[in-house]
Amino acid sequence: DRLELFQYGVPIALQPFIWGALAGGLTGLITNPPDVVLARLSANEKAAEEDAIIEADASNIDLEHARKNEDILAQIWEATASINEEEGPGGYFVGAGARALYFAPEACLWFAAYEFLRSAADVVSEM
Repeated sequence: DRLELFQYGVPIALQPFIWGALAGGLTGLITNPPDVVLARLSANEKAAEEDAIIEADASNIDLEHARKNEDILAQIWEATASINEEEGPGGYFVGAGARALYFAPEACLWFAAYEFLRSAADVVSEM
C-alpha cells in the first residue's frame, strides 16, 4: 500500500506529482555515483585516444595497434580509485543536485500521466 498524503493536507490530485518528483530526485541522487565513474572512464579514454594518435603520427604505425585494450573491470577500478584519491567519497556526488533537479520534473510528469491513464483505464474497464 502507498502512503496517502491527504492526511497531511495534500490534495489527492497532487499526490502523483509529489511522489513522481520524489522518485525522480532520488533516482538522480542514487544513479549519480555510477555516472561519475562512467564520465571519468570516458575522459580517460579520450585522453588515451589523443595520446595514441600522437604516437601513431610520430611513428607511422597503425592507430589500432597503438590503442591499448585493457580489461574494462580494471578500468572501472582505476577510475573509482582515482575519484577516491583525488576527491574522496564526496566526489561521487559532484553534480548530484543538478541531476536530481533534472530527473524530478520529468518523473513528476510521468507518474502523473501514468496515474491518470491508469484511472481512465479503470473507468473504461468498468463500463
